[in-house]
Amino acid sequence: MCCDRCEIVSLSFLFSPSSRVVFSGSLDFFSDEFLTSSVQKAGGGKKHPVSGNRALAAALASWCFKQSGVLRVKGITHHRVGEPNPPELFYTIREDVVYAIDIEEFSGGKWIPFQADDVQMEFHRIDPFVRLTLEPNKGRYVVFAAFTVQYLFLLALILAEHL
Repeated sequence: MCCDRCEIVSLSFLFSPSSRVVFSGSLDFFSDEFLTSSVQKAGGGKKHPVSGNRALAAALASWCFKQSGVLRVKGITHHRVGEPNPPELFYTIREDVVYAIDIEEFSGGKWIPFQADDVQMEFHRIDPFVRLTLEPNKGRYVVFAAFTVQYLFLLALILAEHL
């Protein structure tokens, strides 16, 4: 065992535009000793031959260097219900709107359809007025139940929890 009681904290932050940083509480966290040491639950619990430090360190490095947790928008469509194209200028009062987005995730060195069941979009003026969870369908997220526009609004996409 590397120490009687180890308290090493690693913090990670995502900044705009897509800048990432990881702070580690100790260089020991990335040492061979910590990556290969065995662990045992306090009080004589089950002993594990290898800790999870190696997997955690690899996941942190992968995220920091944008090898995981990277999303991109492949395409967005929005239009009034029953029309194939978006309006020339904007949506107005009491118009029914359909919104769809194609999201991809960088995984294993290639772009694949993003899988989640909690992607949301906002339709707002100053404060969010309509917030809907989009339904997933093979990497495409759609508001299947169209919503009605009440005023002039701006569309926004919420993905923060997945980055």
